[in-house]
Amino acid sequence: MSGIISVIVPVYNTELYLRECIESLIGQTICNYEIILIDDGSEDDSNNICDYYSSIYKNIHTFHKKNGGLSSARNMGIGKARGDYIAFVDSDDIVAPNFLEELYCNAIRHDADIVQTAFFRISANGKKVGGIVGKSHTIIDGKTCLERLAEGQDIGYAVIWNKLYRKELWKNISFPQGRIHEDMFVNYKLYDRAQKVILLPYGLYGYRIRPDSITMTMNQNDNLDFWEALIRREHFL
Repeated sequence: MSGIISVIVPVYNTELYLRECIESLIGQTICNYEIILIDDGSEDDSNNICDYYSSIYKNIHTFHKKNGGLSSARNMGIGKARGDYIAFVDSDDIVAPNFLEELYCNAIRHDADIVQTAFFRISANGKKVGGIVGKSHTIIDGKTCLERLAEGQDIGYAVIWNKLYRKELWKNISFPQGRIHEDMFVNYKLYDRAQKVILLPYGLYGYRIRPDSITMTMNQNDNLDFWEALIRREHFL
């Protein structure tokens, strides 16, 4: 399926926000994309919401699995993806209507391996919090991104969800199952493979801040994952 974008959405107990997330993806300004909903054993109504949307829209595909965590769900999504490009959207977040179009058109125009956009934060009730993060506009290589990632210049380099990736970059790369800070275990490997990266200054991704999210409820053992990911990255560099 040449040219198609596969948008992977891991879902677990986000019924309060899931419809808004999916609706923002349905309303994209391009047509050549599929939405892959991975229900990771949700215990609320999220699984039914996923089934509802996939029964109506031909480009939405729902897969149900036993709960295995965010990494497990994303890995399954990568395995199901049929497109040449992959994007990740968390099920409690939202995207702008031109999110995919801007990322894809820049990827094609510049033959880029990764296109990375700025983002904004939203509260649990959907209100914008603060300004736009990561308002760079340039073309760089993956090694420069690695340097900026290591220097901690911008959280936008560390996360997975504000980017479009050429699928080929993911060959033999997967998220570590059972880990928190899973993005930190893989992003540096992807930058290392990227010949060209486009940075866009537009706030096209809305990252939701929730008091009950994984990030906000981490314990001491979860923080150990952060340090292990950091050490692995330093050894790699």
